[in-house]
Amino acid sequence: MTIDKDAVFEAIDATWPAFATHEQGIWTLREGRGGGQRVSAASTEQPATDQDVDQAAKSMRAMGQKPLFIVRGEQAQLDDVLAGKGYRVKDPVEVLMARCADLAEYSQPDLKVIFAPDPMPIQAEIWEAGGILVPRLEVMRRAAGPKTCLLGRHENHPVAAGFLACHNKIALVHAVEVLPRARRQGVAEAMMRGAAWWALQHGAEWFGCLTVSENLPAQRLYRKMGMETATQYHYRVAD
Repeated sequence: MTIDKDAVFEAIDATWPAFATHEQGIWTLREGRGGGQRVSAASTEQPATDQDVDQAAKSMRAMGQKPLFIVRGEQAQLDDVLAGKGYRVKDPVEVLMARCADLAEYSQPDLKVIFAPDPMPIQAEIWEAGGILVPRLEVMRRAAGPKTCLLGRHENHPVAAGFLACHNKIALVHAVEVLPRARRQGVAEAMMRGAAWWALQHGAEWFGCLTVSENLPAQRLYRKMGMETATQYHYRVAD
């Protein structure tokens, strides 16, 4: 996997953007407004001290957010400082990627995947069933690059939803939700291949998704499709 990790994290921020970001000392502080962990976590690319962590935590509390830090796989020093201050690991994430051209597969007559510029009511219903609520739909609306909402179909019924956005030739899919009755029916794979096709048409070279490490069914599917780990991260949160 020969893709720049910094470019991947830049694409993550661009395709799933916070309501606002604030630069404070060594930190990038994200204001999430209920949009989930990725848009609410503080990050840094520099070594951090105990005092740095305390200042970031104070600022996050001032924004009405719990102190939450994102730690990239190579940031052992930051991880040690946070661990020493009692912040526990939460939700290790794998960023799995492949070239768009290796995944792209789409047949218009089949209509297994439908692309919509904005969330449709049926997509919102599917997302809501999986706990993806209005604040995360607002995250989708904030994304600035080429983007689309994905509707997966099975036996002529809408059964899955996802969101895809592109940044600097990297396409990332977020908020994938398949209704329980349609799982293990090939719906997710068809939606991912259709998304890669859409991304390829819009200038992307790389296609990726983010999945928590404990989601083994998703991990197996994406790896079976030929996707590999490009980078990893996890969160540290105070009890």
